[in-house]
Amino acid sequence: MLPWFAPVLAQLITLDVKDRNEARYVVALDRRYEATTRPGALLSFKWPHYDLALGYDVSFLVTPLERTPRTLVVFNGAQLDTAYQLQHTTLSLSSFASWGEVNFLTAPLQSPAPTPAENPDNAGEPAPGEPAQPTNGGAPNNGANQGLTQTRAVNSVVRYQTSSTTLRLTQQVNRQLKLGAFTRYTMAGGLDDASLTTYPRTSGTTVGVDGTFTWTFTKRDTFLTNNISQHTWSSNGNVATSILATEVWTHRFNRSLATQLGAGISMTRISQTDGLTAYSIFPDFLGGVLYQTRLGRGVFTWQSAAYSTPALDPLRATVDPQLGVRGNVGFTQDRFSTSLTGSAGISVAADQANAGAFDSYQASFLNTFRLSDWAEVGAGGRVVQQNYRGGALVPFSYAGFVGLQFGYQVPLRGGQKKP
Repeated sequence: MLPWFAPVLAQLITLDVKDRNEARYVVALDRRYEATTRPGALLSFKWPHYDLALGYDVSFLVTPLERTPRTLVVFNGAQLDTAYQLQHTTLSLSSFASWGEVNFLTAPLQSPAPTPAENPDNAGEPAPGEPAQPTNGGAPNNGANQGLTQTRAVNSVVRYQTSSTTLRLTQQVNRQLKLGAFTRYTMAGGLDDASLTTYPRTSGTTVGVDGTFTWTFTKRDTFLTNNISQHTWSSNGNVATSILATEVWTHRFNRSLATQLGAGISMTRISQTDGLTAYSIFPDFLGGVLYQTRLGRGVFTWQSAAYSTPALDPLRATVDPQLGVRGNVGFTQDRFSTSLTGSAGISVAADQANAGAFDSYQASFLNTFRLSDWAEVGAGGRVVQQNYRGGALVPFSYAGFVGLQFGYQVPLRGGQKKP
């Protein structure tokens, strides 16, 4: 029986192996050269009704390169994503944990973390047509915070840990209506006494329900109704309840141009340990444009959006009403690609009255050239600035970098390797 089972099982396994190497020049409170490598692997299993993905990556950062003493900063990340689907019902569990050493002042200038396993039922993902919630002041996800906002950023290496686990139940009622319920537990804080002084350990628990209704009015027009209600408790004593309802209209003019226009309303209630209870009603909107066309022998892409939405911090149970814009311009031809990306998120809450008042600005420029199916080189720059409660959290900082990335996708059934 075992010889029969082994080849069947092998056809369901895929191994993704990646390694990104980068050297950069960083200008923050000081100037330094850094070098980093981040190997990682993702092992995926797929059955007719069940999916499982296990991943691990580790970052080795040497800083500064040009002087002594030099420091080796090591940070680890591990993930587990699993889902069971029976007809129109899906039960999924998504968990991520990271631990190690990090400097939060320069971390936003590092390369983005490896892409996690795809999980469309992840409760942390925004609904279709919704702008992503600003996290960590909108800075690139560097693997050290996994989207958790930081209220401090000291120019020193600390030992830090974070984890987030989401259990979600989704019911596809019909082709148009999708309902869901979820619960999420998030924890973050220092790993030793010195780090706990700057980053105390905090945890938050969220429960919620949501629903989306998609109406295809014409071949070019689609309307999406999205509703989400969630309640969050934090170990710091805060309690936050929010209800968000939006309607998004997507119109496709032709094969090259599409637009989105959305409006809605959010209602929140926040209570704190000092006895303060606050209620707010915030109008939401979304306007976006996507344009893609052939330019010469390549493809030109432009997308931009403006939005207003409340950003929920699941760790501290705070809600920050945000206005934001984001955009991307890119060009791809054969093995070459170039892109310019930028975003800004501004809190409209009173700086001193809201524990979640974050402002963020970031931009990145990237050129890449694919050497082969499994290797590419790149160079570019990153700019970031973050403010918290009207003060500088991360002052205006920038970095220039060059990188080399390798990647394999190996079906473990004796087939060909895929890039």
